[in-house]
Amino acid sequence: LGYGTRVAVAIPRNGSTPNIDPFGVDEPWRHAVRDAINARNRYREAVRHFQSGPLRDSVHATSDRLDEAVEECWKVAKQGQLISDARKRIDDREIAWELQQAAAQIPPGGEASPVQAQRIASLRAQAASSQRMDALIASTYDQLGLLNARLDEAVTQAIELSVSSGDGGG
Repeated sequence: LGYGTRVAVAIPRNGSTPNIDPFGVDEPWRHAVRDAINARNRYREAVRHFQSGPLRDSVHATSDRLDEAVEECWKVAKQGQLISDARKRIDDREIAWELQQAAAQIPPGGEASPVQAQRIASLRAQAASSQRMDALIASTYDQLGLLNARLDEAVTQAIELSVSSGDGGG
């Protein structure tokens, strides 16, 4: 029970109750939100199988924390969607093509003019920005994966407790 409670406590808290709609975001964010909702539902089902008593009351009390974790997944997924949408507006091929064109204008063995150097620096900054956004998208998705793993861990432990707390009947 103590370990299960610690897992539930480790799941982030927040204060509001948003309307969670997995179809409000695209893949892969939608899948992560649906996984979180499914984990919450499996947890509730596991809690229903507990025998009445203090253990059931204690585990049932952590249900609010799972709701908060699902809400956190929803927030992270919406942020991931926002970043992904912004990233789609950056055309890597256009940047690479312009960078190649700018480099081709520099004579072989020569140096770039100050304007050419600034143009190349600007194009490289654009490319670096898109790479940072890609890393942020990956990090956001990893964060969702961690939240879902924690939810699944809480579900697994609730199931384990439900069958080890007597005969498992309710």
